[in-house]
Formats: sequence, C-alpha cells, structure tokens
Amino acid sequence: MGWLAKSALSASALALLCAGQASAAGDKDLRYWMRDPALRRNPAAPLVIQADNLVINLDTDESIPIYTHALRVDPKFGPAYRGRACAYTEMNKMKEALADYTKAIECDPIDESLARRNRAELNAALKNYAAAIPDLNIMLDRDPRADGLLSLRAKCYLGLKKYDLALVDLNKAIKRRGTVNFLLRERAQTYSEAHMYDKALADYTTMIEQAHKNDQTIADISTIYSDRAKVYDATGKKELAKADRQKALDASEDTMSLAPFRVHK
Repeated sequence: MGWLAKSALSASALALLCAGQASAAGDKDLRYWMRDPALRRNPAAPLVIQADNLVINLDTDESIPIYTHALRVDPKFGPAYRGRACAYTEMNKMKEALADYTKAIECDPIDESLARRNRAELNAALKNYAAAIPDLNIMLDRDPRADGLLSLRAKCYLGLKKYDLALVDLNKAIKRRGTVNFLLRERAQTYSEAHMYDKALADYTTMIEQAHKNDQTIADISTIYSDRAKVYDATGKKELAKADRQKALDASEDTMSLAPFRVHK
C-alpha cells in the first residue's frame, strides 16, 4: 500500500495513462472493444457505452456506478472492467484500477492486450517496476518490434538499477528507429546513472548537434543542457558544466519570449 499512497502527488500525470481521457486517440482506445460484434451484442454493452462517454467527457465519478451496473448484468464483461479501471485511474484510485485491469485481462481475450499494456503503464508510473515487467515481457514476446514497449521496459529496468538490461532494450529501439531524441535522452540518462559518463555525454551532444543541424524547435532543450551539465559536473569538468547551465538558461528565456528557437552551440 505504501507505493500506492505515494502516487497521489502525480495524479494528473497518471490520469493521462488512462485510455479515453478527453482526446480523439483516447476515444478510439477506450472503444476498441466495439470492433467485436459479439461484444457489441452483449446485454451489458449499452451501459458500458454510456459509461465510456462519461469518461471521455471527464464526468468520471458518474461513470463508476454505470460500469458497476454493467458488471452486475455480466460479471465477465471485460470492457466494463477496463473502462472502470480508466475511471479509477482518473480518480487516483490506483489499487482499484489495477484490480480492474487484472479482471479485464482474465475476462476478455479481445481487450486483453490493451488492458495488459494499461496495467504495465500504470505500474511503471507508480514505480512498481517489478510488477510491470512480466506484462511487458508477454507483449514483447508477441511483438518484439514494439519500440514503445521496449522503451517502457527499459524505464522499468532503470528503476530497478538493471542498467545492462535497460541498455539492451534502448539499443534495440534506437537501432530500428535511428537516433530519435527521446530514445537518446533515455539512453543518456541510463548511461549517467550507470556512471558511464563518456557515453552519456556522447548522446547528449548528439541530441544537441541534431537539433542544430536540422534547425529544430525543441521545447525541452534547456533540460538537455542542464542534464549534460550534471554529467560534466560528475566528471569534474566544471567550466563546461557552467557553460551548459548558461545555455540552458538562454534556451529557456528564448522559449519564454516565444522568439524563433535556435539551438546554442
């Protein structure tokens, strides 16, 4: 229960994990079960559709009794469990959300993969990394090329300080997708925590060079400079760290002023 109690600080972030929270993608994700004609004919389906609409429109509290009513109609109707889990996530009732995702996995072969992913994402967000990894392993066995799942599993391994396993997953994802900045950043953070500072610096520098070369706008470039400054500090390169902190400040001021963004060399 301890780690569940600590999750209250990040309730707004955790709510974004719930499929169906006020976005077109969420709408599609929450209604995935409706692709199956047999599920649509289930007597509990109209109630779940009604509750799903409430979740999509952020009337979350009102959805719970309707999902519960649907489960009285059919106690094994998986979409009701997954929808209610989404609502519980939005309400920061994480224990209940995890229990409902588990029931959805057990009850519904159509929604099982999505519910399993939801459960893994929620466990990872709650820093319950050891619980997230078995779900991710199952899903990656089915689809080894799912780079998002590789990245998430790497995050879990990093949280467990299993740096070698985290790097295996990140290297696979980077090999397939190329040097995408968010993957490079995750790998740089992993290198840094593993005290592999030269490799961390190389990844941070690559991110900055790519942004300069492509004249990209990167909203979090300030954070990248700050992160690289920490690595310079850790390696005793104080002047380089100081220079990066100044670049981070300059980049932040550029963003705040809405000026055309240029990466500082």
